[in-house]
Amino acid sequence: MQTLVFLILLRLTLSSGYQIISQNKETDQAKEVPKCQVLGTCQQYQSSHAVDGYIKTCTRTSSIGTNSLDKWTWWHVDLEEVLSIFSIRIQFKDYGEQYVRRQRGRVAGFSLYVSNTTIKEDGYLCYKNGQELPTLDFSTPCVKHGRYVIFYNERLDGTTYPTGYETVGVYTELCEVTVTGCKEFGVFGYNCDVPCQNNCQEMRCDIVNGECLGCTAGWVGDFCNKSCPAGYYGLQCGSTCIGHCRDNLSCNHITGQCDYGCGNGWTGTHCNTQCPAESYGPDCVYNCSGQCLSYLPCDRTTGRCDRGCNPGYTGELCDKVCSVGRYGLNCSENCSSRCRFESNHCNYIDGQCEQGCDDGFQGSKCEKTCDIGTYGINCSKNCSQHCLGFCDNVGGFCTCSSGWMESPGCSEKARIVSNDGYSTPDAYIAALSISLVINFSLVVVIVILLRLLYNRKQEKRLSDYIASSEISPPSQVSDNDVQQYQELNMSNDSSYQNLSLRDRL
Repeated sequence: MQTLVFLILLRLTLSSGYQIISQNKETDQAKEVPKCQVLGTCQQYQSSHAVDGYIKTCTRTSSIGTNSLDKWTWWHVDLEEVLSIFSIRIQFKDYGEQYVRRQRGRVAGFSLYVSNTTIKEDGYLCYKNGQELPTLDFSTPCVKHGRYVIFYNERLDGTTYPTGYETVGVYTELCEVTVTGCKEFGVFGYNCDVPCQNNCQEMRCDIVNGECLGCTAGWVGDFCNKSCPAGYYGLQCGSTCIGHCRDNLSCNHITGQCDYGCGNGWTGTHCNTQCPAESYGPDCVYNCSGQCLSYLPCDRTTGRCDRGCNPGYTGELCDKVCSVGRYGLNCSENCSSRCRFESNHCNYIDGQCEQGCDDGFQGSKCEKTCDIGTYGINCSKNCSQHCLGFCDNVGGFCTCSSGWMESPGCSEKARIVSNDGYSTPDAYIAALSISLVINFSLVVVIVILLRLLYNRKQEKRLSDYIASSEISPPSQVSDNDVQQYQELNMSNDSSYQNLSLRDRL
């Protein structure tokens, strides 16, 4: 029954469009049979005879079994690159009908592997012969990907083998090994002209239906066309997203990275590293203000200073200085109103009046009045030695000692008051001189005015006299009239002289 199945499979294989991918490729095997003489002709059983396309040329390895030194044997063909394989056909040496059973018993129990190396354990087991003896023209499907097709058989001491297995003088003779598949990489189908899905691992897919023989990272499904569910990534979606992606998005289903960056407070390739102490926000792009209380780190997510701000700073991020007129921790203190120039303006951290103090005050915050004996700007002036007691700390005013005026600092001498209402002799003389000059000037002005007035009256009289003489006959001027005029004139002159003399005094 199995023989019939193999024959049908063989016919299907030979009639298909799949290609022979093993012919004339590099081969190797276990120990070859030494050269032998046949009718005087040397014949060598080389490993390449199994892929030369001629059924009459065969390879032959040294015998294995209970009476042999070797207990196992092998042969392989190198396809030169990883290709998609469909089937393997092996045509063993056939010596005729009478030797068929022996030949089948010699190769019974063999295995076929497909691997990417010459080590069978690195690859896949395509076929393992069981109790039933194989045919001498054997075929088996082997839908695999690989570079090497490996034939292996053994006869181990102490092992009981099924009926029909040859165990003594077991030779392996391969006349032709035909591996069919697709010569091009990453294709499948009857004519090897359909590309495998892009997400198939290493572009490997079933040579018949195109199903992926494995998926690349981030993809699952028969055709690797489904991405990993949210929260998972990698080969067979076997890895869990561990980062803190921005806006709570899932990580990339292939790499596990956060495609749109990290959430607040996180950084790194997979967003699984917390921000350093001095930064915060998405991907740690923002710097903390550096003014959190006691210079503690800010919140890595929001940047807030949860424990408050250093003196002089305010706001959730402690990135604002106190408003004018305020200072200190939480900006809770008022600047002194005695700061110079700008009222209520001081250093926003410690409250110092950086421009100095108003008159009469001192100290970093202008909280102290001037020391005794000083006054003025920053208490830089000393009270006068002529003060009785202490001067005023603002303007320096004080009660002055005798002889000094109560001006700022008692810096001017006082006037000495006399009976005439004048002070010191020098002042008296100066005042007297000024008074004489003023009085003399007034007298001169008055005399001049009187003289002008007199002259005008005389002119008027003379005018009236001339006019009357023209109207009436002239009369005799008596001596009495002349005498009166002279007396008047003399009298005026005497008054002028007397007035002038008094003014001079």
